[in-house]
Amino acid sequence: MGKRANQCEFSPAVRAVIYERDNRRCVLCLGTYGLSVAHMIPRSAGGLGIPENGALLCQKCHQMMDQGSNTLKKMYLRKAFREYLERHYPGFPDEKRIYHK
Repeated sequence: MGKRANQCEFSPAVRAVIYERDNRRCVLCLGTYGLSVAHMIPRSAGGLGIPENGALLCQKCHQMMDQGSNTLKKMYLRKAFREYLERHYPGFPDEKRIYHK
């Protein structure tokens, strides 16, 4: 795995921090089934595997946010995701969420 891939992956320690911070619930619907840590800025765009760029999503919300065909709903979920992280890390810039060489 390359340096960028390593930086964009959530380490076990970071995952533990996110699970604790998010009370082991989806930050969008508060569900507890099929949880995974999701990137706000995707790995494909260089999104880092840091707590400031990740949150817990249930399988349904994660799929709707990543692959949803209803663009209005997708936009709403992405906005809610961003607002959640902004409440926890006020003023944290997107520039620090992205991998740079």
